[in-house]
Order: sequence, then structure tokens, then C-alpha cells
Amino acid sequence: MQLLYNIDFEISAALFLAFLALYVRQQFEFTIQKNRLFLRLLLLVIGANLADVITAVTISYGSVIPPWVNMILNTLYCILNMSLGFCFLAYTRSLDRTRFNNEASNNIVEWIILIIYIGLLTINLSTGFVFEFNEQGQYVHGPVYILIFAMPYVFFFSVAVLMFRSARHFSRRQRISIILYVVVGAVGPILQLLWFPDVLLSVFSISLAITIVLFALETPEYHRLLDTMEELQEANKRAESANEAKSRYLANISHEIRTPINAVLGMDEMILRESTEENVLTYAKRIQSAGDTMLSLINDILDFSKMEAGKFEIIPVEYKLRDVMEECHQMVSLRAKEKNLDVRVFCDPSIPNALKGDEVRIKEIINNLLTNAVKYTKVGTITFRVKMELKNEKELMLLLSVEDTGKGIAKENIPSLFSSFERFDKEENRHIEGTGLGLAITKQLVELMDGEIGVFSELGKGSLFYVRIPQEIVAPDPIGDYEEKVKGVSKTVYHQSFVAPKARILVVDDVSINLEVIRNLLKKTKLRIDTADCGEECINLCETNQYQVILLDHMMPGMDGVETLQRLKDLPECINANTPVIALTANAISGVREQYLEAGFNDYLSKPVTGADLEKMIQKYLPKEFLEEE
Repeated sequence: MQLLYNIDFEISAALFLAFLALYVRQQFEFTIQKNRLFLRLLLLVIGANLADVITAVTISYGSVIPPWVNMILNTLYCILNMSLGFCFLAYTRSLDRTRFNNEASNNIVEWIILIIYIGLLTINLSTGFVFEFNEQGQYVHGPVYILIFAMPYVFFFSVAVLMFRSARHFSRRQRISIILYVVVGAVGPILQLLWFPDVLLSVFSISLAITIVLFALETPEYHRLLDTMEELQEANKRAESANEAKSRYLANISHEIRTPINAVLGMDEMILRESTEENVLTYAKRIQSAGDTMLSLINDILDFSKMEAGKFEIIPVEYKLRDVMEECHQMVSLRAKEKNLDVRVFCDPSIPNALKGDEVRIKEIINNLLTNAVKYTKVGTITFRVKMELKNEKELMLLLSVEDTGKGIAKENIPSLFSSFERFDKEENRHIEGTGLGLAITKQLVELMDGEIGVFSELGKGSLFYVRIPQEIVAPDPIGDYEEKVKGVSKTVYHQSFVAPKARILVVDDVSINLEVIRNLLKKTKLRIDTADCGEECINLCETNQYQVILLDHMMPGMDGVETLQRLKDLPECINANTPVIALTANAISGVREQYLEAGFNDYLSKPVTGADLEKMIQKYLPKEFLEEE
């Protein structure tokens, strides 16, 4: 008797898969859940293939084989086909070892579908409502036969949804392999159904598909690649964890060092303001210079940490170019005077004075270049020039240059000049203080602002560093003749920026000397100042007194600044509910500004606090009706 179906493709696939299974068992290791799922999938494909061939043969000999035998064999084939889809979905889920944790086969929904499917086929053995074999041994469709053939495709559909929704959890190689499995596996049944009804192709196509997945995702080489990638990811996590620990350590160190520096520089500023004795003022200026140097070293270390973590922040604000230049010039003049160096400043008088950019970072760039010039110049002059290239009415290119008469830089050393911790002629320069990070940080800052930095230098003749930074123009009013004003910079006498005797502020800090520093720095503003050394005392004072501004330290024992602020806001009918609260912090690491704003503070001041910054911050939030004319 002639067979009803052409089984050549299925037999060839069965022989190939049998050989493949033996090879896989000998050569491959199946030590984790994902690998065992694949082996199970391979065995199911072999079983479905053999069941399909046997069923085709028994149907062809239906006249001599009892119908109940064909019913059982065909039911077995359907169950294997369904289990194949179930196992393939579990295998696909298990490819992502981090998210699914190799427990995909425990998905209860798929188990319920599989059990329902097996239950329907079991009931069908006695009812024939899905399919049956008549007394002549012929295969006959039941009224719901389409349900049994459609249900296995639920798992293929689930795989497609999984790949669409969670594509980022799979590698490109995994995605392509799974898609090929689905496409190739679906081609066989479609060809058999539409064009070749007498040729068995459904399991043959699955055999091709499983072979693709085997050599794409289950070879020992690919497993070793995955293991290596996991080790790298784990190493990266450990590195990130170590970096976070380092950042926390630096934050703590910064806090601990900045707190006493705040007291030292604050008291020193009061000496500079109030003393009339020339020798005392000389000592105070040297303390200020040394304190600024120490602060610069701390800032360099913190900035390098931010640079490593990719967390440098550029925060554009409106600022006055003249103020930036004066502050930088005054700071470097003190250091230059100690070495008898002449500092000259030349500024294009037509440059607009009101600009928008990151004022803090621009100061840092200028200070780094000027400080570097002073460090490496023994005799002669430091020349600071400020020019511009007008791009349009709203934007200009700010051109900054610092030229010195130092020893210069050898040509072969220039390419490494902006590298971290780099210092040339170490023996000769061993007495020069610094971290070796200044130029590397400066370069990073300039590039973050879409600018350019470069250097011209000749050994024995000095160096010229130049910077080009784009800035927005806030107002066209020119800066004017800066050189005339700069002549008296070193003799500048302090004068308060405002007077507000009717205003009342509260300062909260657990370090008593910090309270004394702020009280003294604000002495000439005539502000009424209350102080508290803990969060509890702050709450008590705020319940009974109305304040125009509150300065609140963050790191305090017991109730810290953030918790104190929340308690303050939660007070029923609090008379200071709308009072601006400024965070006082010795924490200067990246991202603190956003943290304080999110916590509910209106602004923050970083220690050490200068008198000018303190007055500027209070004046920013003080209601105008409290300000008086002097």
C-alpha cells in the first residue's frame, strides 16, 4: 500500500537530529537551567518528528491498524507539538540570565494553557470532538479541531511579544536567532497547509530552526563569551560600587576639612576688615593665601572625582564679567606678590559686561591658568588678557589668555600637558604645591562648555595658554576701561552691600565657631541674627519668631538639616512656612545643588562661606521693604 504522505523530509530530519543529539551530549555542557531547557527542547523536536512520521505511516495503514491506536499516536504527536512551543517560550525567557533568573518555566499562565490543551486531547479520545478515526481508519476533523492546531501558536505569539517588549534584555545575536526560529518554524506548516498537503514539512522546519539556535546560542564558545561578559559586568558593578564608596569618602573628607577652613578663612576675613596694623594685615593676607591654596587642592581632588564619574555640571547663570575678573585677579595678586611677580590685566573695553554662562566654572578655569602661571614663574610678569569674537547679537566667543615668563615647556611634553597627575621635571619642580590635576580639569571644563583650550610654549621663554568659550550676551553695555579700575584692586576696602536693621534671620549650625563667623561677617549689615546649634532649637525658635531668611546647616547630629526642614514645613500654622531656607553645607560634590532643591531648600551656600557670597545670598531672598538706604 502506498503511503498517504511523503515523509522523506521528516525522516532525513529525524536522522540528522539523532546524530546532532549524540554530538551535543558528547561535546556540550548543560550545567545551567538555560542549557538544560535547550536539551529538553531538542529532545522534544526529535520526539515530535518521530511521532509525526509514525502517525503518517499508521494513518496510511488505517485499514489494518485499529483506529484507537491511531487516536493515541496522533494525540501524542499533538501533545509533543504543544510541549515544544511551551519549552521554546521558557527557553527564550531564560536567555536573559539576569532578569528572568532561569525560572521562566514556572510561569503559571503557560502551565495552565498546556494542562488545558492536554485535558482537551484526553477527553477527545472518547468524544472525537477535535479529531477521530472512523472504522475504515480514515482521519476525520471534529467540530473544534482548529482549536488544537491554533493553541501551539499561542506560545509563538508570546515569544514575539516578549521580544518586542523586552528587546533591550537580549543581545542582538539572541534576538536574531529567536526571530529566525519563529520564522523558519512557521514556514513548514504554512507550505504544507497551502501548497504541499501531501508532504510532511511542519516538524522538518522546526528541525532546521532548532539547528540554527543550537549553533548560534549553545556552542561552548558562545557560553564562554557569555561568562566573560558576565564577569566584565560584575567587575564593572564592583568598580562602580568602589567609585561610589570613593565619592562618599571624598564627600566626608571634604566636609570635615571645609568645616575648620570655614572658621579659619572667616575669622581671617574679619581681621582683614577690621585690623589697621600693617604687620597684622600682612599675616592675615598670607593666611588667606594659604587657605585658598588648601581649598584649591580640595576642589581639585573633588573635581577629579567628578571628572572620573562623568558628573561635571555646567549650570549657566547671568553674571558680570568685571566681577569675575576682579575676583580672580585679586586672588592671584596675593600669591604673585609673595614671589615679587607683576600681574597685568588687559581687557577689551567693548566686551559686554553682562553675560550668561557657568560663572563658577569660568572662575575655576581662569584661576587654574593664573595659579599655574604663578607656580612655574620665578621672575617676571603674568599677563591676563580678555578679548572677544562677536558671533551675533546674542552670542560671543570669550577669548581668555594667560602668558607668563617662566621656564616654558619642552615641545615633546606638550601633548601630555593636559593629562591627569602629569608633572614634568619632577626633581626641579618638587617644591611646587599642587595635585597635577589643574590643567586636566580645566580642559574637561572647557570642552563641556563647547570651548577650546591650547598652549604655545618655548623652553626658556615662557608659555601662553588660551581658552575660547561661547557665552550668551545678556545686555550690550560694555565693560569699559577695566585697567584703570584694577590699579586699586589690592587696596580694596570692605563695604557692606546692604543694610537691613529691621530684618531678622536665623542661623543654625552645630559648630559654635561657624555661628560666630557668620555673625561677624554680617555685622555691618545690621541684621538681627538669632542662632541655634541643633534642629530642635531651630523648630522652637521658628514657632515663636518670624524670620525673613533661615540659614540651615545640613550635617548636624541628631536631626540633620533636611529632617529639620521637613519638620518645619509640617508645623501647623507655621509663621515661617514661606520663609526662604538656605542650606549651609560643607559638601561640595557633584549633584548636591539638585539634592537640596529636591529636599525643599530654596538655595544653598557651600563652606567655606565668604562675606561677599553670604551677603549676596541673603540680599537675593530678603524682601525689599527690609532694605534701607545707607
